[in-house]
Amino acid sequence: MLDQFQCSGVEKVYLDCLRGGHVLSEETLTAAAGFFREHRIDVAAGLTPTRGPGKASTHGRSWLCYTNDETRTELEGIARRTARLFDEIIVDDFYCTHCQCEECREAMGARTWVEYYRDVLVEVAERHIVAPIKAENPDAHVVIKYPQWYD
Repeated sequence: MLDQFQCSGVEKVYLDCLRGGHVLSEETLTAAAGFFREHRIDVAAGLTPTRGPGKASTHGRSWLCYTNDETRTELEGIARRTARLFDEIIVDDFYCTHCQCEECREAMGARTWVEYYRDVLVEVAERHIVAPIKAENPDAHVVIKYPQWYD
């Protein structure tokens, strides 16, 4: 595998710390990052919040309900742990929602769904992803990659 990376000119890899509800152990992430760094390949972390942690969205492609406190708490814990291991973290463009559960309907209030989704995603990004990452690792660089899917 390493030969293929080097022949292709790969200079950086992103290790998915969260994807599809799977959270890699610190030991696995540390070993993988160490392997790549040892071979002069930069390493960053990726977070792809799909199918867990927390509550699933009522609609969408395995998206989450970001109104739900369990989702927020679990995501924050994963963000903190990731920040202790990496200085660069990208949140994949599956950071989106289309949840219309009762919890979301109540929280939406008089806003439109578009306004509500915008507000909840910004709030969760600021309070439960970026702030915890910066609290653990003030030098961390965080990229939130909002989706740009077009019809």
